[in-house]
Parts: sequence; structure tokens; C-alpha cells
Amino acid sequence: MRERNRNILSIRELGRREWHKQSGLNKRSMVENTAYRDKTIIGRDMRSRSMDGQRIEVQLACKILNRMTLLGMPDSYKVA
Repeated sequence: MRERNRNILSIRELGRREWHKQSGLNKRSMVENTAYRDKTIIGRDMRSRSMDGQRIEVQLACKILNRMTLLGMPDSYKVA
């Protein structure tokens, strides 16, 4: 109960957005979202039975997700 009260006080003092950043929940939330998207795209189960097949399957999944991430990243550059 004490921790909850501390969090509520912090939220009141800092505001929800800043508290979210400082508490680390922001990164945790992004990681959980990424894991969910990856499992949705690739699937939750491996189809290969052998260890070598599973290893290849994981490598392919990583390459696919890395390529999709690369394609979705904006080209950022300084304007002035």
C-alpha cells in the first residue's frame, strides 16, 4: 500500500507523462508492445521439430523483423 501511495503522490507532483518516463514503465511498455507485435506477425509457435530447424526458423524470424523495422524507420536529418 505504501508503494502505491508513493506512486500516486509522484504522479500528482510530476504529472502522469513525466512519472511514466522516470519510473521506467515507458520502456517496459514499449518492449511489451514490440514482443506482442513480433508474436502476432511471426506466430507464437515454432513449426520445426529439430533443433537445427528451430535455429534456422528463429534466425529467419529475426531477419524478417529487422527488415520490417528498417523499412518502417524514418530518414531523419537536420534541417537547418
